[in-house]
Amino acid sequence: MVKIKRVVLLAAALFLVAGCSSSSDPAADLDNVGGRDQGQGQDQDQGQDQGQELEWDDDNGGDTDLVLDDGDADAELDDGDADLEQDDGGNGDTDVMPDDGDDGDTDVAPDDGDEGDTDVEQEDDGGGEDTPTTLVLAIGTSDDALASYLMDGPSSSWNIFSGTSVPVGRHFDIGNVSYRTAFRFPGVLIPQGAVIEAATLAFYPTNEVDSSKNLWLSIYAESAANSAPFDPSNTNSGRPDQRLRTTAHIDRWLVRCNDDCTDITEYDCPQRKLDCWNRDIQFTCPKDLSDLVQEVINIPEWESGNAITIFLDNAATDQDGEKYKGRRSITAWDEERGLELRPTLTITYR
Repeated sequence: MVKIKRVVLLAAALFLVAGCSSSSDPAADLDNVGGRDQGQGQDQDQGQDQGQELEWDDDNGGDTDLVLDDGDADAELDDGDADLEQDDGGNGDTDVMPDDGDDGDTDVAPDDGDEGDTDVEQEDDGGGEDTPTTLVLAIGTSDDALASYLMDGPSSSWNIFSGTSVPVGRHFDIGNVSYRTAFRFPGVLIPQGAVIEAATLAFYPTNEVDSSKNLWLSIYAESAANSAPFDPSNTNSGRPDQRLRTTAHIDRWLVRCNDDCTDITEYDCPQRKLDCWNRDIQFTCPKDLSDLVQEVINIPEWESGNAITIFLDNAATDQDGEKYKGRRSITAWDEERGLELRPTLTITYR
């Protein structure tokens, strides 16, 4: 009999508590059936996991929406600030995912593994360590594009071409000596330790007169932490042919033209058509220069903002035959045609 009275008294007490909860304060409004009310109330439900589940409405009122499950905190904010979302892995860790806005914050993705740590993924804003960044660099002055060649072998007299255009390949006279052509790109904003994923050189030809000549070219970068400016008036020191080259290089890149070739007769026909340069179309070197740039970035003294120089050195010899004694010309610093035609170096890095 005593036990029955205790049960009746307990039921009456619970009924009074439920009645008192229906106050005018919307924040104290509870619903034992676990449904979501339309006001600013708080819904409580006993889930199957014996944990306490709380849901707050998404009313854009700046409040905090909580979903409790598995005994650990699940939270999601709807007011434009940091959005938090807990995985239901039951491992007691906190998985955080901030909003995907354009405010440059860091997205932290939940990790459902057993180690309980936090996985971080940078927002796709171009500035994260895991997000590739691409730079398009151009020569900075009229002195940043030039070519040196041996004008007189017996007297070791050298000459330098610079200005609106520069030659590549071999000189048209005096024994068809080699051109050492350089393009210097200042302001390379790549940090020490970066991984270079791609690097390409592009330029505009100067004319069509020499744009069908066959060339053998080797490509290097200058092995210097900060490539020094060139002085075209100084033929005694600092010339392109005097600069130290990287170990990494492109050996004997073949450039040749056959505009009428067909896939039936030419195995590399698409490239040979591209090799017929057009002064109105930017030509992109088909060789990846990432190893060259990487070698420069890895120099201990390298700093972000330094300069890189790329060399196009003639690699043809007389043994290659008469077809490989010519030259082509590249637009350098031509204000009349437009500085947008300057040579460019495009680098993608992480």
